[in-house]
Amino acid sequence: MATSQLISQSKRAGLQLTARNYLGAVVWLAILALAIYLRFTALDYSLPFVDGDENPIVEHALALSLDDLNPHMFYYGSLPFYVFKLVCVGAEGLSRAFVGPALAFPDYVLVLRYFSALASMVTIFLVFAFGRLVADSRVGLLSAAIFTLSPLAIDLAHNAT
Repeated sequence: MATSQLISQSKRAGLQLTARNYLGAVVWLAILALAIYLRFTALDYSLPFVDGDENPIVEHALALSLDDLNPHMFYYGSLPFYVFKLVCVGAEGLSRAFVGPALAFPDYVLVLRYFSALASMVTIFLVFAFGRLVADSRVGLLSAAIFTLSPLAIDLAHNAT
C-alpha cells in the first residue's frame, strides 16, 4: 500500500499525521525512557541490609498465610501486604522453576522494589491519561513529565513500601 493511500485513509478515519502528533509521541517516549532510568536504576542499594520500613513490611507480608490473613501491621492498610504476598509467591515460584534455590530475604526486598518501580510507571501513564482527559495531550504530557521528575515519586519507587 502506498504512503499516499495510508495518509488518505488516516484522514478519512479522523487521524491526522501532523508534526505535532509526532512531537507528542517523541516527548512521550522521552518521558517514559527517563522514567524507566530514574525508577529502575540502583534498586539494589543497601542490600543485603534493608533500611526504613522495608524490613517490617516485607516480614509481615511474608508471614501472611491462609491460616492467618491478618498482617498485624496497619501503618499502610492491609492491601499492600496482600499484594506484596502475591508478588512474593509468584517470584518464589519463578525462582524455583528457573533458578532452583529458594529466595533469601534481600531477594524478596529486591523483587518488591522492582514491583514498586513498576507501579510507579503505571502511575505515570495514569497521570498522563488523566491530564489528557481533563484538558488535552499537552497537559497530560506536562503532568507526566512533572510526576516523572518528582523526587518523592522517584524515592517511593525505590522502596518496597
